[in-house]
Amino acid sequence: MDGNNLFKEDKLEEAMQQYEMAIAYMGDDFMFQLYGKYQDMALAVKNPCHLNMAACSIKLKRYDDEIGHCNIVLTEEEKVI
Repeated sequence: MDGNNLFKEDKLEEAMQQYEMAIAYMGDDFMFQLYGKYQDMALAVKNPCHLNMAACSIKLKRYDDEIGHCNIVLTEEEKVI
């Protein structure tokens, strides 16, 4: 939520830091331990953070970063299907 508020204020670097911090809490080790609905719940937080970082990257004209964040989400979504 803090990241979203910063994004609305056009404080993109600060917003990205908030999203990165949220993602860091859900690292690979953490995600590996989850299964079923718990993994879905974690992805429901993690994937929007990556997409929000992609939105920040677009505004900052960091297109390679934007593509990277979108690819992460696509990879995670593919695993669920």
